[in-house]
Amino acid sequence: MSLHKYRNVPPRASALLESLRGMGYSIETAIADVIDNSISAQAENISITFHWAHNQSYIAILDDGNGMNEANLEKAMKLGEISAISKRKEDDLGRFGLGLKTASFSQCRSLTVSSITKESGFQCFRWDLDLLASQTDGSWLLIEGPIEQDKFKQEPLIKQNRGTLVLWDRLDRAFPSNITEQYFLDAIDSVQKHLSMIFHRFIEDADISISINNHKISSWDPFAKGHLAKTWATSSTKLVNGNGARIECHVLPKLEMLTTKEAKELEGVNGWKEHQGFYVYRNKRLLVPGSWLRLGDSHQWKQDDINSLVRIQLDIGNLCDEEWKVDIIKSKVTPPHSIRESLVRYASEARKRAQQTNKRNITRNLNISELTQASIWNCTSDNHYVIDRQHVAVVALNEQLSNIAPLSLLLSLIEKQRPIQRMWVNEPSEELKAKPISEPSREMHELLKVMYKNMISRKGMSHSEAIRKLNETSPFQQYPELISKLEET
Repeated sequence: MSLHKYRNVPPRASALLESLRGMGYSIETAIADVIDNSISAQAENISITFHWAHNQSYIAILDDGNGMNEANLEKAMKLGEISAISKRKEDDLGRFGLGLKTASFSQCRSLTVSSITKESGFQCFRWDLDLLASQTDGSWLLIEGPIEQDKFKQEPLIKQNRGTLVLWDRLDRAFPSNITEQYFLDAIDSVQKHLSMIFHRFIEDADISISINNHKISSWDPFAKGHLAKTWATSSTKLVNGNGARIECHVLPKLEMLTTKEAKELEGVNGWKEHQGFYVYRNKRLLVPGSWLRLGDSHQWKQDDINSLVRIQLDIGNLCDEEWKVDIIKSKVTPPHSIRESLVRYASEARKRAQQTNKRNITRNLNISELTQASIWNCTSDNHYVIDRQHVAVVALNEQLSNIAPLSLLLSLIEKQRPIQRMWVNEPSEELKAKPISEPSREMHELLKVMYKNMISRKGMSHSEAIRKLNETSPFQQYPELISKLEET
């Protein structure tokens, strides 16, 4: 027999639910979370209605899935009824047993869920945050039946005679009282793009059809699968020690190989730069639409332009939720240590291929004369760039000068300014870094004297003006002590 005394301390309903409203959902992620339940219920058609009526506006999400009887609907309305660590069906897109409620409360103050099955008929329960807030004893009062004057909102479900209807009223978070109809319409467009991205594989495979205000949503293919101009892709490969995880790498077509429409489509809602990296799917449902997942070879990779064509499909199962640390909004994951090295290896190869592709694009934009054999730049064996002293322009100028020493000093100065674009083309696997400031060479001493003398004798500058100008001019500003030692003429 236990020696401890216990007390039952349930949370105050209104206080807890108001806190849960701030979990970080947007209207897009909230609606996606509700759709997860529809897919798990084997729905084939999901219809979303945005109804604008100022402060009486509402959103309805209707599916033709299996529906729920009274007992199951009550469980679905209960917070945390299913444990996050409970074993689930392989095609279940839920996890915490909170999604329907927390997603809904993040947008509205009144949540009504109705459902119809052949055996049990019409069932309906409703949460009202204002009612809960008025309960001094902190009761969890779940209301039976819809709002009397809003029964017309149930008609689409009743007419369909199967499935589930989720109804959001009093949209205080989704659409504050001061919003305009245009804001409402813009939200519809944003939700459409988000769902097109998150559920694109379900739509492509014809598993489900999603519509908003009777307009069917098309899928967004982030990988340009089947495009003849793709530069590189791998087949789907099972990761060693990945608990069933699979990886598939893609490097998108060069922009010049895409039509304007294709480029706009592939760019996605967040743009080329933000959509690069890993696309993590859980049972075909997209969780992460582009991220390097805090991975990297020597340091964490960042979103950058040179790798904007890399998109890597990464599939995990819902039995890996704990291992991958999937968050409650299903928007963040953390790869387990057992496969991080493999992910870095695959991604490094994809990044290398994309860098080569992007840099070839840059090459095409350079001046043609810079890429011919007569280029004024010569590359040494250790990847240093020097001016070809036998170049026709250099030779011609030498012949016109009685004293070529100043010209040689000038060429030495130019060589110290690295031709970044050209090296970018020739060094596809290296990141360009500025070299540390070195000790001034003899040439730098001589060049400073020539520059200073020219400023004084030819440009009429005073000593102080010449010194100030040199301290503002690259690369001389790196050597202030040397400049300060120039003797006034």
